[in-house]
Amino acid sequence: MVMAEQREGTSPAGPTLTEGSRLPGIPSKALLTETLLQRNEAEKQKGLQEVQITLAARLGEAEEKIKVLHSALKATQTELLELRRKYDEEAASKADEVGLIMTNLEKANQRAEAAQREVESLREQLASVNSSIRLACCSPQGPSGCWTVSLRT
Repeated sequence: MVMAEQREGTSPAGPTLTEGSRLPGIPSKALLTETLLQRNEAEKQKGLQEVQITLAARLGEAEEKIKVLHSALKATQTELLELRRKYDEEAASKADEVGLIMTNLEKANQRAEAAQREVESLREQLASVNSSIRLACCSPQGPSGCWTVSLRT
């Protein structure tokens, strides 16, 4: 608005003095000072407008960068969620697999313990049979074809 008023020959402070027009009673030094002040004000306004244009351009660039970064953030978050889902699935699968292995191991241990008990029982039976055979062979009737079974461990 100030620029339009200056182009029309007026300013917010009143009429603008140009080199060609002089008001009676105002010394030429005052006119020169007024003209310089007006020029300085015009230069300040022009500088402010340039700064505004520059800042507006930088703001636009920054907003565009924000959009790009926001888009990259969303893509990265989506990728992270997908990786997390896959990791959770694999972890659950591995946990199930470990559970199955532990169950199989427990059953195998139970079978091994049962087999060990059976082996001990058979050893005891064999020892008993061997003892009976020895008694029969060593009796006063005499050893007639006596044989012994040995247990190899």
